[in-house]
Amino acid sequence: MASVFGRAVHGAIGEGVQGCGMSEEAARFLCVAALLAAGLLGVWAAKACHRAQERGLPGADALVWAGLAAVFLLLSQAKLARGLGWLKGLDEWLRTFAKQNDLYANRRQFQIFASVAIALVVVVLLLYGLLWIWHYIKRYRLAIGFAALAVGFGIIRFISLHEVDAWNASMPWARSVIELIATAGASAVAITRLHGLGEFVRMRSNRAYYSKFRELKHSPAAPEKKTVRGVEDAG
Repeated sequence: MASVFGRAVHGAIGEGVQGCGMSEEAARFLCVAALLAAGLLGVWAAKACHRAQERGLPGADALVWAGLAAVFLLLSQAKLARGLGWLKGLDEWLRTFAKQNDLYANRRQFQIFASVAIALVVVVLLLYGLLWIWHYIKRYRLAIGFAALAVGFGIIRFISLHEVDAWNASMPWARSVIELIATAGASAVAITRLHGLGEFVRMRSNRAYYSKFRELKHSPAAPEKKTVRGVEDAG
């Protein structure tokens, strides 16, 4: 009964994703854009925390956000390069290297151990991050968990365990869903941090200031009052 239900859910989700009309290439570039957006939000959060430190406010998490930004930006570029076929040579070189050093034949035990270990690390980081979801600063630990989800899933796919490859072939949309969940979660944490630092209020204030400045700059100057000395003296 459970297997029948699982197949039904799997089919429904697969049909729903296919029904969106999104090709694999479009899904890949959507993930690249999402990873890039998460990286840019991380850069923004790092700069905002640094400015907060300069004002004497809590901002010790600036380096953490800088590191998260670097991770997501590197992931976006790696995924873009893989989609364009620039990393095929690297895969072949690693496979040849493993065969030459007698690592390819006995790789299954290593694949199982590494895949399970990475999955456990990702789950632990996500659960640990959830414990700090309401903390003003240490909420970044949840963003680390989402980053670990994106990185860990990519590494597990790269390890290429047969069961993982079969699951990936049966549900090719799943990797895009997982990456979008990871980027959306990290982006949401970054936006929350930026809101707590008053970045959006500052943006609105700056926008209002520059708008007022442009109005004053382009408004016609007030006419100068001309007086006649003789009239003034008579008065």
